[in-house]
Amino acid sequence: MINISFNAAETSLALDSSSVRHLNAIRQQLTYTSQKIVYANRNSRMPSHLLPSPQVCLLSQNHKFPTGLLPRLIKYLNQCDIQYKLHNRIALAAKAEVEIPDWAYSHQVQMTREGLQKRRGIIKAPTGSGKTATIAFILKFFPSVECLVTVPSKDLLEQTALQLEQILEEPVGRIGAGKKKWKRVTVGIINSLANAAEQQTHDFSKVSVLIVDECHRAASSYYTKVSRVCSNTDYRLGFSATPWRNDGEDLVMEGVLGPIVVNISDKELTDKGLVASVQSFIFQVPDPNTKFTGAISNLDGTYSYVERPPQQEVYEGALVHNKYRNQLICEIAAAFLQAQYKYPGVILVSRINHGELLASTLQVPFLSGETKNRQTEYTKIGKEYPLVITSDILKEGVDIPQIGFIILAGGGSSKAKVIQQVGRARRKKKEAIIIDFDDQESLYLNRASEKRIDALKTLGKLEVVDTITRISEALN
Repeated sequence: MINISFNAAETSLALDSSSVRHLNAIRQQLTYTSQKIVYANRNSRMPSHLLPSPQVCLLSQNHKFPTGLLPRLIKYLNQCDIQYKLHNRIALAAKAEVEIPDWAYSHQVQMTREGLQKRRGIIKAPTGSGKTATIAFILKFFPSVECLVTVPSKDLLEQTALQLEQILEEPVGRIGAGKKKWKRVTVGIINSLANAAEQQTHDFSKVSVLIVDECHRAASSYYTKVSRVCSNTDYRLGFSATPWRNDGEDLVMEGVLGPIVVNISDKELTDKGLVASVQSFIFQVPDPNTKFTGAISNLDGTYSYVERPPQQEVYEGALVHNKYRNQLICEIAAAFLQAQYKYPGVILVSRINHGELLASTLQVPFLSGETKNRQTEYTKIGKEYPLVITSDILKEGVDIPQIGFIILAGGGSSKAKVIQQVGRARRKKKEAIIIDFDDQESLYLNRASEKRIDALKTLGKLEVVDTITRISEALN
C-alpha cells in the first residue's frame, strides 16, 4: 500500500515494504528531459557548444513531488493496479452558487463550469476568448475566501485588476509595480509575489483560490516559489493560449497547476466572429553571408565553420543589422502606411537596438519596457499612431483590440511566442494580416524561420510572396 498525503503544493509518498519495488517506475513517471540551452565554455572566446540535455526527476529523495503531478501518478497507479490511499490536507474553500452573467459567451460558461468542476488544472483558450472575464466569473463563486491572480507583467497588473473590479464590483488589491495592497481578491505580478513570499508567507497561506494567467510561464522559479507558499489553494487554475514549453519543462508547469482540463478550440472562436482568421505573407531573405567568429573562407567567397559561432553574434549580424532585411521591413511598412489600412499596424522586434534602428528610419514611435506611460501610449495606437514598433511587451495579454497588421521582425523559433504575438491582431475582426520572413541564414535563423512558419500555418492561410505589390493588394 502507498499512502499519499498532499496539500495544494506538495505531495508525500509513504511506501511500505511491498510497494518499494514500484519506486523506480514511479520516478520515471515524474521525470522529464530538459531542453534548456546549456553552453559549455561560456566565458571563453571560443565558440560555445551545447551540452547534452539532462534528465530531471521531480520526485525528491524523501519521496515528495509537486501536487500538480498527482493526477498523472494516480492514473499510472490505477493502470498498474497498485494499491494506494489518499490523504487530503487542503482546507476546502467555501463555494457559493451564483449566476454567470447572461452576456457571457458559451465558451466562457464552459471554462467556468468545467474549471470549477475540475478544481485544478490548465484551461487552454485562444487569445481573444475573454480569459480575464472568465477569471472574474470563477471568482464570483467564492465571495468569502481569499483569492490571488498572478500576471507576468506591469501592463497586465492594472489591466486585469480594473476588469476584475468592474465585474466583481469590489476593490481588488495589487502587488507589484510599487504597490503592496492585499484585498480579498488580489492581482500580483509574479516576480513581486515571489519576492514577497519570502517574508509574508501568512498572506499566501490564506489564499484558497489561485489563478495563474499566461501559465505557460509557470515552470520558472518565481511560479514554483509562489506555488509552495500557496499551500491551501483548494482551487488552482491556469489560463493560456499556448500551454506548452519549448525547453521541455512542461512537467514543471504541470507540477504547479496540473494537466490541461479544458480546451477551447481556435475554430470555435473564429466561427463566432470573436477572433479573426489569419492571412500570413512570407518574404524570403537570402543568407547575407556574414563573417562570424571561427569562419573559414571558401574559394567561392562563402564561409564554413568547424564549430558554430555564438548565436548572439549571428542574430545581431544576420538579422538586427541585415540591411536587406531591414530595407524590406521598411518597404512593407511604407506600403502599409500608404494604403491607409482600416486597422493600425505593429512591427514587433525582440531587441531594443533593432527597434531603435527601425524607428529612426521609419520615423514612427517605438514602445518598449523603458517607455514611460505605456498605457497612455497604447491608447494612441490607431488614433495618433497608424504604425508603431514595439518590443516583446506586446507578446502576451496586453489588450489592444484595434491592431490588424503585424510585421514579425524579431525572428525567434518559439511557436508559442508567434501565436501570442499574432493574437494581438485577432480580436473581433474578419481578418488579420501577418508578415514574416523566411531567413535563409543557415547557422541558426533558417531553422527558427521554419518553426515560425509552421506555427503560422496552423492559424490560417499562408502565402510566400516576392513583391511588395501583393501586400498592397491585400491591404486595399
